[in-house]
Amino acid sequence: LVSQFENREVDKEYLAIAQGHIEKDSFDVDAPMSKCRHSEIKLKMNVVELDPTGEPLFIPKSEVMQARTHFEVVERIPGYTIVKCRPHTGRQHQIRVHLWHIGHPIAGDKLYGTDDALFLRSMQEIVEMPVGHGLYLSRHALHAYRLGFKHPATGEKMLFESPFPPELQHIVDTVKKAPLH
Repeated sequence: LVSQFENREVDKEYLAIAQGHIEKDSFDVDAPMSKCRHSEIKLKMNVVELDPTGEPLFIPKSEVMQARTHFEVVERIPGYTIVKCRPHTGRQHQIRVHLWHIGHPIAGDKLYGTDDALFLRSMQEIVEMPVGHGLYLSRHALHAYRLGFKHPATGEKMLFESPFPPELQHIVDTVKKAPLH
C-alpha cells in the first residue's frame, strides 16, 4: 500500500463544502505550492506566484512543489458549492490551498481563508466557525469520501466509499431548507 501511495496509484476523491458560488461545473487548478513564508504557522502552505516565463517569484525554485487538483461541482446551495475534489499530486493541504486560492475557501477552515490568530487560538481551545443559518463547524468541511487501490496480496481492485459525516450533511440539509433572503 505504501508503494501505491508513493507512486500515486491510489484513487482518492474528496467532497468539500466551498464558500460561495463556483461558476464552472468542472475545472482544474494547476498552481504550484510552497510553505507560506509570511505566516508564523509553519505548516501553512500557499500558491507560488510565477513570472511570465513560469519562474517562481520571491522564493527559490527548489522550494516549489507542483500541484494540480481537479474539481467537479456536485451541487450548488445558497452561499456554498459542494465540490468533488481529485488531487493529481499529493501535497500537504493541496485541496484547501487551491480552493482558497480561487476565492472559495472550505467552510469552517480555520487555517485558510481566515487570519493566523484564529488558527493559533484553535490550538488551545475548541473554536467553532460560523457557517450561517445559526450553524457552526468545529472542523473544516472536507471529507475523504472515496479511496481505491489494488489489494497488496491479491491485486484485486478495492474501492471504499464513505458518505458525508452527519455534521457536514446537517449543514447541507439546513442550508437547503433555509428561506432565501
